Order: sequence, then C-alpha cells, then structure tokens
Amino acid sequence: MGHIGYYRNGDWNAVCDQCGRPFKASWLGRDGQTRGGLRVCQECYDPLHPQELMRPVADPKPIVWSRPWAPASYVQDVQESVLTVNGSLIGSTTLG
Repeated sequence: MGHIGYYRNGDWNAVCDQCGRPFKASWLGRDGQTRGGLRVCQECYDPLHPQELMRPVADPKPIVWSRPWAPASYVQDVQESVLTVNGSLIGSTTLG
C-alpha cells in the first residue's frame, strides 16, 4: 500500500488522483463515479450506484390529442363594500 520504491517490469510509478498517495500504476483503477477517467487507489474507489446502470422505461403510448384546461371562473358576489380609514368613510362600491 503506497510503496513505490521497487522495480517491476512494465509498471511505472503513479499517484492516486483522489488522495495523492504514490502507487504503482497497476494498483490504480478508474473511478466509477467520475466520467473524466480519474485513476484512484482501492481505498478511494467509489463504485457506481445500481440506479445509474438502469435503462429508462419508455412510455407505452403517446397522447393522441389533448385540449387545454379551461380557465377557472370565479364569481364575486359582494353587494356592497365600504372602504374606511380610521373609521371615516372613503368610498363604496357595488359589485354584482
């Protein structure tokens, strides 16, 4: 773990992209979470979540036609509203 002070034919010294510790290149693998190709050691390796490996399910049938929702119609039934400030009458309105 982390010892690079020896010779191995066909292997070279490398550094973990996550923790920065030195390893032989054969000890490092590609990180499962990043698509950029980080080379990480076994302790820093983070595998893909199984949900990321699932294929999306296609909708069985598209909608043939639709129409927009009708706007909501509200009826305000107020006979008379009186506007006052500090008890004095400002005005009145009649709505039907």
